[in-house]
Amino acid sequence: IIFSSFPDLAIEHLYDERHKARVLAMFRHPVDRLVSKFYYLQVATWENTYRPEWKDMDILEWVQNHNADNNHMVKKLAGKGQTEPADETDLKRAKRTVWQRMIVGVTEEMEESIHLFNI
Repeated sequence: IIFSSFPDLAIEHLYDERHKARVLAMFRHPVDRLVSKFYYLQVATWENTYRPEWKDMDILEWVQNHNADNNHMVKKLAGKGQTEPADETDLKRAKRTVWQRMIVGVTEEMEESIHLFNI
């Protein structure tokens, strides 16, 4: 079992014609993930992405001026860099990757997802 927040890397190194394993993926609603990130990085002094200046910032200002996670997971699943733009073709590629290579769970339904994974 490999735990990674880099699905593109895991897929690239785990799949070939002889090895067709499945990735067990847990997804979180993107808005919930960003809200959590905003508040977490205000206090997470141990993270290299710690942002104490966000403590006095309104979340709407952060979303409009400081959030750099535009289509974060689509880009990862489509094999694109985070600074590259994502388009409809990338979304289709990301969806195809999920469909072909992953068993999907959602964090809001953790217990049911783990049951689905049968682990």
